[in-house]
Amino acid sequence: MKFCVYGAGAIGGYLAVELALSGQEVCVVARGAHLKAIQEHGLKLVIQGREKVARVAAAEDPGAFGVQDVVVCALKAHQAFDSAPAFAPLLGPATAVLTAMNGIPWWYFYAAGGRFEGHHLRSVDPGGRQWDSIQPQRAIGCVVERACEVAAPGVVVHHDSIGSRSENLMAALEPGVGAEQRADGGGFRCTGARRYPGNIWLKLWGNVCFIRSAC
Repeated sequence: MKFCVYGAGAIGGYLAVELALSGQEVCVVARGAHLKAIQEHGLKLVIQGREKVARVAAAEDPGAFGVQDVVVCALKAHQAFDSAPAFAPLLGPATAVLTAMNGIPWWYFYAAGGRFEGHHLRSVDPGGRQWDSIQPQRAIGCVVERACEVAAPGVVVHHDSIGSRSENLMAALEPGVGAEQRADGGGFRCTGARRYPGNIWLKLWGNVCFIRSAC
């Protein structure tokens, strides 16, 4: 499958390396010194002292890659909002967009059922920029339960996470359907699809606590 990781930073870089080394066709959108290092030396992932290097196509302009099977959005929430129109060259009729981001996703109530069915969250997507540019039917939600950092340009270091036993662990959900089969692949073990809404809030509360304790 063809994967584009839009935002190959800490989590995006981790996902890109694992996907590429599992045999998927991977390209990444990055910028600055990080982009240059990836283009020249590949993308390196360090896990428990072990190094994995993936040679992946890399560019700042997503128009360089064409239509993908899956686009992984690993941007910060405000970056994802700003960049939403730039996803267009990557999107074909069947392209899925996996949102590996913290916070409540812009598509949260799409196909949710109940009285909030289809409700648009203007607080996270003012004016519907992501809703209209990417379209909610493409979405696969993702909570990556990993701790990673960009240690140097082109180098991502994975740190052990408390309470997680698997290197490649994430919770995923296709809105209104259940996406374990669709999202489980590329060397990753997807878990907790039925608990995904709870996982979103658990990760968000955890982020709030860590930010507060660091202040």
